[in-house]
Parts: sequence; C-alpha cells; structure tokens
Amino acid sequence: MIEIIIGEFCFSASHKLTFENGSGSNIHGHEWHLTVFVRSLDPDETGISINYQLLRDMIQEQVDRLNRKFLNDLPIFAGKNPTDEMISKVLFQVLSEKINSQDHQVCAVEIWHSGRRHIKYSREVCIDDPK
Repeated sequence: MIEIIIGEFCFSASHKLTFENGSGSNIHGHEWHLTVFVRSLDPDETGISINYQLLRDMIQEQVDRLNRKFLNDLPIFAGKNPTDEMISKVLFQVLSEKINSQDHQVCAVEIWHSGRRHIKYSREVCIDDPK
C-alpha cells in the first residue's frame, strides 16, 4: 500500500459563518491551501501506482470551482455552514467521488489558511490488495 500526498493547491473564496448561538460572522475571505492524501495499491509493472498528472487535474478542477466564489452560494454547501471543518469534509466527499476506484482512494483532505490551524478530514480506507 502506498500513500500519495498531492499538494499544494490554493483557492481564494469568501464565506459567512453562523455560530451556535445564532449569531454570525461578517462576510470575509481567505486563501485556503489544500493537500490531498490518496492510498493506492503497489505500483504496476511499469512502476507507477497512479497517473499523477491526471490526479492533479482532477483535484485542480474541483479547486477551480471554489476559487473566487462565495461558498455559501455554492450548491455543494447548500444547507451547510461553510466552516473549515465542513469545507474539508465536502472536498473529501467530492474528491472521493471523482478519484476513488478499485486501485486507489482518497484517505484524507487537509486545508488551512493564515497558518493558524490545519483541518484534516479523513475516513478509514479499505482497498483490497490481491497480493
């Protein structure tokens, strides 16, 4: 089993948060940074476990959908509070739908901005290794 770490991707976006007591933040923006962790089976006979350029392109396509957007208005955040935690979870779900196959799966997504904290969303990944 191989863990592939693909990063760093960046997107600038704005959001408005709602807090537990019903109050909210002002609309504000960040430049988020993203790293994606993918687990893959052992390399094939060519020594390659995954096409890195194809993987980068799939991730960049999703990042481009967030760049320079107001996250609260995007369908993928409908009914969700676009906190850092929720952004990492939604990106994990969207990227898993695009990337996961029998041979490789997204195992974690990490985002951060302003260097203050990193949020890493992950799930247990099971890939059946025939070896």
